[in-house]
Amino acid sequence: MNLLAIGGKYQILVNMGFTERTLKKLTLGYDQRAAYRSQSTSINATQTSVADQETSVNLSEGFVFQEVFEADGVNKSYQVSENNGTLPDTTSDIMVTRNGLFLNDSYISSLDGINGTLELTFTPDSGDRIVIIWFYRSENEQAVFQEVFVPTGSATFTVTKNEGVLPSSLYKIFVFINGIFLDYEKISSFSPGQGQFTLNFIPDTSDSIAAVWFKTLPESNKIIQEQFIADGTQTTFTVTKNGGKLAKTKDAILLMRNGQHINNDYISGINTTNGTITMTFAPDQGDDITLIWFVEEFVTPTSNAVSMFQQEFTADGVSATFTVTENEGKLPEDLPSIMIYRNGQFISNQFISSHDPVAGTVTFSFLPRSGEKITIVWVVSNL
Repeated sequence: MNLLAIGGKYQILVNMGFTERTLKKLTLGYDQRAAYRSQSTSINATQTSVADQETSVNLSEGFVFQEVFEADGVNKSYQVSENNGTLPDTTSDIMVTRNGLFLNDSYISSLDGINGTLELTFTPDSGDRIVIIWFYRSENEQAVFQEVFVPTGSATFTVTKNEGVLPSSLYKIFVFINGIFLDYEKISSFSPGQGQFTLNFIPDTSDSIAAVWFKTLPESNKIIQEQFIADGTQTTFTVTKNGGKLAKTKDAILLMRNGQHINNDYISGINTTNGTITMTFAPDQGDDITLIWFVEEFVTPTSNAVSMFQQEFTADGVSATFTVTENEGKLPEDLPSIMIYRNGQFISNQFISSHDPVAGTVTFSFLPRSGEKITIVWVVSNL
């Protein structure tokens, strides 16, 4: 669906208190530029430099990266330069914002992780502020934190969670004002040890400031996204992805409504076992509700009547098709029963262009480089 076909233009009100009434006034269209109020300095977007060279992934600066672009009204493709100009291989590890509103991964039409290019399904208006955020996994510790603040006339905020310590990199912190994303260029100073960040403007006392920050994301962790369309009455949403399992802590869940972040004050309940999350209000009919959560272990469908197989391949750089020999060379007919890992990183099934259950073949929509490790994991029923 073309993004610009969703409704007309609306005024996004970011200078009011963050309330349930405020949330209901958000646009479905994502096509009106958010008006950030600044009481001190200008916050105009600036174009970042890009690079087209192919290099290895550098994790030394951390596992979260951000890059800001200003749309020209013509192009819908963007090429990152941070992290040596590389992106993840799956869209579930990437977030995109437009004028502070999150676009879920259905608005990413194509992705070339190696060359660091991403294309949207629509052309943003000239002057739109596009931010690309992406994740790589490293180390062996999980830590995601969320904290909400009520402004008191100061531009500086001090966290108390995580023993009052912030990450060393600005890329690892997300700040929202009334649910609208403020990228790292809106942070004028940053003191990780003191747990303080200062905005380049003073928020109104009726605003709500939310901070989300990350320490690390282990290799065993996965980022899951699931989209819902509200019916106008429901307050509870049940996930089906990842075997219906949510993250173990509320801090590890990001909740978006029409691209606007909803802080934890508006989540009244969460059931990690049943995969349900309950909000304090019922979103309007047609609202786009997107859940993004970080899980310690990716759940695969299992029961007493299934068997699991896995087989590793070394790509030759020539063929995008791989043929299994385990399980007598048979694959399941159901694509969700097949999982693919590329160099240890999970790849969404949307990167499988075709598969033949009888011939046991899987064909990718991209060509893996020579020497890359491709692991195919599949589950078959014994019933």
